[in-house]
Amino acid sequence: MASTILRRLFISVGAAKYRWCAAASQLYFSNVLGNIERPFDIDFAVDIRSPLQVSLKKNVVIKTNTILNGRSSLRQFGLDFGPDTYIKEFCYLDSYGGFIEISDRKSVV
Repeated sequence: MASTILRRLFISVGAAKYRWCAAASQLYFSNVLGNIERPFDIDFAVDIRSPLQVSLKKNVVIKTNTILNGRSSLRQFGLDFGPDTYIKEFCYLDSYGGFIEISDRKSVV
């Protein structure tokens, strides 16, 4: 009985930690990126360089340990992700003065 209660407590604490991290991530990326539309799912371990030059449309998912660099001298947004874009773990995307545009329903693996 006690182990069941303890297990439920640990599960609820873990779920609360996950919800807190997700909420903090949403708040942070909403205020840092150049253009972003909700809903989105960005892992808190994503490294975004030149964030004012990154644009995300609805339903963009960016998984953990991804590095995005939006530096561009050609356009306002060096990285432009269309709706329903999925970026897998450990990806590195760098516009390097140009631009990268990923349109609807694409995955980068």
